[in-house]
Amino acid sequence: MYRTVLKQLIDENGLKQTWVAKKVGISAPALNLLAHGKTLPTLRTAQKIARLLNTTVETLWPLEDDDA
Repeated sequence: MYRTVLKQLIDENGLKQTWVAKKVGISAPALNLLAHGKTLPTLRTAQKIARLLNTTVETLWPLEDDDA
Protein backbone atom coordinates (compact mmCIF):
# COMPACT_ATOMS: atom_id res chain seq x y z
CA MET A 1 0.00 0.00 0.00
CA TYR A 2 1.11 3.51 -0.78
CA ARG A 3 0.52 6.49 1.47
CA THR A 4 -1.88 9.01 -0.06
CA VAL A 5 -4.34 11.71 0.94
CA LEU A 6 -6.13 11.65 -2.42
CA LYS A 7 -9.42 10.23 -1.11
CA GLN A 8 -9.40 12.68 1.80
CA LEU A 9 -8.90 15.69 -0.48
CA ILE A 10 -11.57 14.52 -2.94
CA ASP A 11 -14.02 14.13 -0.04
CA GLU A 12 -13.05 17.46 1.57
CA ASN A 13 -13.67 19.25 -1.72
CA GLY A 14 -17.09 17.62 -2.09
CA LEU A 15 -16.12 15.94 -5.35
CA LYS A 16 -17.05 12.56 -6.79
CA GLN A 17 -14.29 10.15 -7.77
CA THR A 18 -16.00 9.53 -11.12
CA TRP A 19 -15.91 13.26 -11.91
CA VAL A 20 -12.23 13.56 -10.95
CA ALA A 21 -11.39 10.49 -13.04
CA LYS A 22 -13.15 11.90 -16.09
CA LYS A 23 -11.44 15.31 -15.72
CA VAL A 24 -7.95 13.77 -15.60
CA GLY A 25 -8.63 11.16 -18.29
CA ILE A 26 -8.52 7.90 -16.36
CA SER A 27 -11.15 5.32 -15.50
CA ALA A 28 -13.13 5.49 -12.27
CA PRO A 29 -11.76 2.09 -11.14
CA ALA A 30 -8.21 3.33 -11.76
CA LEU A 31 -8.85 6.43 -9.65
CA ASN A 32 -10.33 4.27 -6.90
CA LEU A 33 -7.12 2.21 -6.78
CA LEU A 34 -5.10 5.43 -6.52
CA ALA A 35 -7.37 6.87 -3.84
CA HIS A 36 -6.96 3.77 -1.69
CA GLY A 37 -3.18 3.60 -2.12
CA LYS A 38 -3.23 0.32 -4.04
CA THR A 39 -1.28 1.70 -7.00
CA LEU A 40 0.68 4.78 -8.03
CA PRO A 41 -0.19 7.08 -10.94
CA THR A 42 2.05 8.06 -13.80
CA LEU A 43 3.76 11.39 -13.26
CA ARG A 44 1.48 13.09 -15.80
CA THR A 45 -1.68 11.73 -14.14
CA ALA A 46 -0.39 12.74 -10.70
CA GLN A 47 0.25 16.26 -12.00
CA LYS A 48 -3.25 16.49 -13.50
CA ILE A 49 -4.87 15.33 -10.26
CA ALA A 50 -2.77 17.71 -8.17
CA ARG A 51 -3.63 20.65 -10.42
CA LEU A 52 -7.34 19.77 -10.33
CA LEU A 53 -7.29 19.62 -6.52
CA ASN A 54 -5.12 22.75 -6.23
CA THR A 55 -2.33 20.95 -4.41
CA THR A 56 1.02 19.29 -5.15
CA VAL A 57 1.98 15.77 -6.13
CA GLU A 58 4.13 15.65 -2.98
CA THR A 59 1.10 16.45 -0.83
CA LEU A 60 -1.02 13.78 -2.51
CA TRP A 61 1.66 11.08 -2.39
CA PRO A 62 4.25 11.86 0.31
CA LEU A 63 7.50 9.94 0.21
CA GLU A 64 7.45 6.87 2.46
CA ASP A 65 10.44 8.13 4.46
CA ASP A 66 9.12 11.68 4.69
CA ASP A 67 7.83 12.22 8.23
CA ALA A 68 7.15 15.93 7.72
